[in-house]
Amino acid sequence: MSFGLYPFAKKTGRVPKRSPIRRRPLRVAGQSLDETIQRVLQEDTYETLGVVVVFVSLAIWEWFRVLYPKPQPLFVTIVAFAGSIGAVVRLLHVRRTIRNLRLARDGERAVADILDQMRENGYRIFHDIVGSKFNVDHVLIGSHGLYVIETKTMSKPAAGDAKVTYNGESIRVGGFRPQRDPVQQASALAQWISELIETSTGRTYPVRPVILYPGWFVEDTFTGPRPHVWVLNPAGLPKFVEREPAHLRPEEIQLVSSCLSQYVRSATAS
Repeated sequence: MSFGLYPFAKKTGRVPKRSPIRRRPLRVAGQSLDETIQRVLQEDTYETLGVVVVFVSLAIWEWFRVLYPKPQPLFVTIVAFAGSIGAVVRLLHVRRTIRNLRLARDGERAVADILDQMRENGYRIFHDIVGSKFNVDHVLIGSHGLYVIETKTMSKPAAGDAKVTYNGESIRVGGFRPQRDPVQQASALAQWISELIETSTGRTYPVRPVILYPGWFVEDTFTGPRPHVWVLNPAGLPKFVEREPAHLRPEEIQLVSSCLSQYVRSATAS
C-alpha cells in the first residue's frame, strides 16, 4: 500500500485500485474469431432461446386459463409451436456458423503453433491484426523478409479429390474454386500492411502474401519461378522462408515490429 493513500483507506475502508498492466497485450491467434463466436452466441442463440421461452410460457399460461371464460389455448399453442419451429431452424443455422468459426479459429491456432516455433530463429510474430471490417491472421518478420499469412481452414471431403491446386493465379480446393478469391484477398492484406508500415516509418518494405491450408495437400501446377503469392501447407512454410535471401537488418526488424506493436495496442484501446 502506498503511504500516501493510507489515511484515505483508513477512513473509508476502501483502497483505491488500478490495473497493474501498463500496456495492453498483443492479440492472440484466432482472437477475432473467438469474439465473433461470442457475438453470435449472445445475439442469436440467447435471443432465440428467449423467444422460445416466451412462446412456451404463453401456451402454458393459456392452458391454465382453460377453466376461465373464452380461453384460447389451441391458438396460442399453434403460435408457440410455429415460433419454436422457427427458433429451431435459426439455432441450427447458428450451430453451423459457430462450427465453421471454431474450425477457422483452430486452424489459425495450429498455424500459430508453427510460427511461434520460428521465434527461436529470431523471427517476430504478430497474430490477428485488426483493420476496418477485416483482420490479418498473422504477420511474420525476420531477416528473410516480411510475410502476411492468411489461413484457410476448410473441412476435407470424406472421399474424392482432397487437395489444393495452385496455378500461380487462382486456387482450386477439392476441384472447386472458392467464392472469394484467396489470392486477391491475401494480396490486398499484404498491401495494407505495407502501407501501414510506410505511413508509420516512412520506409517501404516488400511484403509477401502467403496462403496456408492446414491439413491439405497443396499441388503447384504453374511453370517457371514461384509466383509472388505463396500457397502452402503450413508445415512447409519455415523451409520456404529460410530459402529466401536475408535482406532485413536487425534494426529494420525492430523498427517494423515496433510499428505493428504500436498499431495493435492503439487499435485494441480504441
